[in-house]
Amino acid sequence: MQRASLAALALAGGAAVHGTTVIAQSAEEGLSASTLTATISQSVTTDSNYDLDDVSPGQTTYADTRFGLQLDQIGSDRVLSLGFDTGLRAFWPAKDAVPNDFEFQFASPSTAHLEYEQEGAHTAFDSSFRFRTRRVDFNNPLTDFITDEGTLPDDLEQLQGETSELRYDADIGFTLGPNAPSSYGVRLVATNIDYRNSTPDENLVPRYSVEGSGFWTLRLNPVLSTGLDGSYFYYRADDTEQTEVRIGEVDWGLIYHPSEALRVRGGLGYADRTREEVIDDVRETTQSNSGPVVRGDFRYDLPTVTVLGDARWTTAAPDPRLSFNLQANYNMPRSRLTGRAFNRYTGGQSGNEQQVSGIGFGVQHDLNESSRVGLDLSYAYQQNLDEPQDPDIERTNVTASFGYDLTRVVTSEIGYTFSNRTEGSSDADSHQFYFNIARIFQTNL
Repeated sequence: MQRASLAALALAGGAAVHGTTVIAQSAEEGLSASTLTATISQSVTTDSNYDLDDVSPGQTTYADTRFGLQLDQIGSDRVLSLGFDTGLRAFWPAKDAVPNDFEFQFASPSTAHLEYEQEGAHTAFDSSFRFRTRRVDFNNPLTDFITDEGTLPDDLEQLQGETSELRYDADIGFTLGPNAPSSYGVRLVATNIDYRNSTPDENLVPRYSVEGSGFWTLRLNPVLSTGLDGSYFYYRADDTEQTEVRIGEVDWGLIYHPSEALRVRGGLGYADRTREEVIDDVRETTQSNSGPVVRGDFRYDLPTVTVLGDARWTTAAPDPRLSFNLQANYNMPRSRLTGRAFNRYTGGQSGNEQQVSGIGFGVQHDLNESSRVGLDLSYAYQQNLDEPQDPDIERTNVTASFGYDLTRVVTSEIGYTFSNRTEGSSDADSHQFYFNIARIFQTNL
């Protein structure tokens, strides 16, 4: 996500806080409240090494004009949110870059989303649909690779060329008896990644995944429940081998929920994993593994502190695998601290299976009611599990920023970002300076 959209989203988020109070009051009264928010932003960025090449071709400059529209509707039993964010970029490449001509481009990324939730007397339904398109002619900020969307996390492989990446995510869930002693639920999560205007030498592989799951939960007493979960995962890559991965899993566990602030869940189960590839025009099973699964998750949520995490360990893989995600937020009177660590497995742009690990830390401090400073540090590491001889990839980002609210609805930000990417003997640095300004328009419908 480029800095212009970051400022726009930050501004929209800040303004939405004031609107949420009105919406929440209306929802408590059983009424429906709608808010329409439009955000316009302008940014200018200079980058010493736009593509993180070993030898920089020179300074690149670009200016993004972005527009975002968001509709939020909250009622006593339902929530609707939909919107999009896109724009236009004026791009001046480095003088030694190829090509090196000025051009106008669509802003990257451009996104659209739709979320809907509804709760009845004995049922609950939630759904989320997201679309993202981005040009793959540059290395995105590391924050773009740290995503919770879908079943295929983004990877760190080099993104270059005139190609556009199209990503679609869907998440649909239904629960019967969410507040009853015995409840049942199903969920479907799908991700599809495709490319437009790609060339064979770019080695960009379209891929998709679908995961269906179901659960049964039985409340044993006011604070303790037991549950049975099952899931089936399918992955397909349109590479030369037409790779397919199937994972079936079932587990049983306990849920400890003593208060609204704390929930802890753990389970033990069994998983079966197979991988098939086309070799010499014959589809063969190249990997077949099964074994135990241990999983757990927790959430601790207070007004000033939120900590949540999940972990999964299994031997149903060529080697034992541990995947986890840990996030924490700490709100102080004038500051906010955020942190995250993760380790996940995904199908990369080349179609190969990748292991991506990372850690991030951020702090924002309010100098006064209208200005703030921020610091963000993030690091990620990727290994190619299918081609272990390939060099590992490391990414490091450090961003320092200063934000100032010109008015209640106009905000500005100036900042500096250092980026580093290493892959084998390749070691590239980038120094980026940016300025953006954003204006929000909001009305209650």
